[in-house]
Amino acid sequence: AEEAPALPPRRVALYQIPEVEGSLFALDIATGEVLALVGGYDYGRSQFDRAVQARRQPGSAFKPFVYATALTRGLTALSVVQDQPYVQVDPTTGEVWSPQNYDHKTRGPVQMREALARSLNLATINLMFRIGLRPIINFAHSVGIHSHIVPYPSMALGTSPVSLVELTSAYAVFPAGGRRVEPIFV
Repeated sequence: AEEAPALPPRRVALYQIPEVEGSLFALDIATGEVLALVGGYDYGRSQFDRAVQARRQPGSAFKPFVYATALTRGLTALSVVQDQPYVQVDPTTGEVWSPQNYDHKTRGPVQMREALARSLNLATINLMFRIGLRPIINFAHSVGIHSHIVPYPSMALGTSPVSLVELTSAYAVFPAGGRRVEPIFV
């Protein structure tokens, strides 16, 4: 059988200006060295560095800090938490806050590892009240979240804004075996 002739390499380039911008932050957990940091598409169009300057609600990405705090307080992955409804009424405004799980179901008693794996909002909130808001805030600050975390029940669901650099460096604690990884930019 005859081999097909090799085609010359082709060069491809993106010429479409994106409508949405994002950011990327990559960190070597062994050394703390920043491997990559991209804060936007074109510095000439916008000098706003989305990796460092933007503050966004992390949402469920904050939940591991709640569960990690519980582990430091003597609970284990097999400890049982309650996945049951929670309702809070603001005494001043009368506003009702009644969070739900994504699937709008409750599961009753569940192990912490299942609650985290399924990202159960109600179990996370009930766990937060079991261990306390302040210990979670202190833990998040100890692993690299420097932004202000509002001590309000919704914080367990990631409503306090953080930067991508903060969240990524705080997450690095997990694969680094609990060791704080301080980013080294130069």
